[in-house]
Formats: sequence, structure tokens, C-alpha cells
Amino acid sequence: MKAAVVLVAAGTIVFDVTAARTCVEALRDHACETFEPALRYRESYCVDPFTGMLPDGATCEANEMCAGGYCHPDYLDLAKPGTCQTRVPPGGACSVIAGMACESPYLCQGDGTCGLGRPAGQSCGGDSDCIDHWCEGDRFCRRACDGR
Repeated sequence: MKAAVVLVAAGTIVFDVTAARTCVEALRDHACETFEPALRYRESYCVDPFTGMLPDGATCEANEMCAGGYCHPDYLDLAKPGTCQTRVPPGGACSVIAGMACESPYLCQGDGTCGLGRPAGQSCGGDSDCIDHWCEGDRFCRRACDGR
């Protein structure tokens, strides 16, 4: 992938400095017990500072290049550029391998739908199944921060 500066300079990504600063300031003072959920849900109170300029179907090298938010890679040849696609809304069917990535902060769950994940203590099959994005030994969800 090309460096973000090159992509911004090429006009495929627009970067909003004010939106980036606002997000950093919103996350800056969180205590440990609130930081991990804040980081995961930053999309709910931070405006994405990147705006992709490429339409669905265009070739891409980074998610931020795409107006739909997802640059689906060619898994058969990772040296090739990807293809811009629109992300799937919460509750929608997803499969990252099939090129159906979820809108942020949602992730593709083990049941093949976009969701936030299960709380700590519930069973999981991988990190994306858990709300704090931590599946301990592929068996149960864990808090990402223990409050210290």
C-alpha cells in the first residue's frame, strides 16, 4: 500500500485536520476502564477524518480511498490492487473474504452478520466475536482493559 500522504496528495483521499484533532481530543483523557470501549466506539463521537473519493468498483490500495469505505483485496494475488466496495450496515450479512466488510465500529460476527460482539464472559470463536475485540483462547470474551 502507498503511504497515506501520497494518497492524499493524489486526490484519492481527503483529510480533514479539524475532524482528526477533535477525535484525538475526545479520546485523550479517558481512564483505562473507559478507554478501550471509547476506542472501539470512537466512530460514534468522532467524524472520520478521511473521505474516500473513489466509487464502488474502482481499483484501490487502502480503505480510505473508497467512498464506500472498503477496499476489498484480491486474495488470490495480494500484489494486485483491491476493489472499492460499500460496507455492510449493522445486522447485514457479511464475509470479509467475500468482500462484505461491516460499517465501523461493527465487525463480522461468527454468525455471518455485522454486530458489536458479545460482552466479557460469553463464548467466542475469535476476536471479532467480542465487544472488546479479545477472545481468550478462542473460548470466551474478555475485557480489553482491567481498569488499572
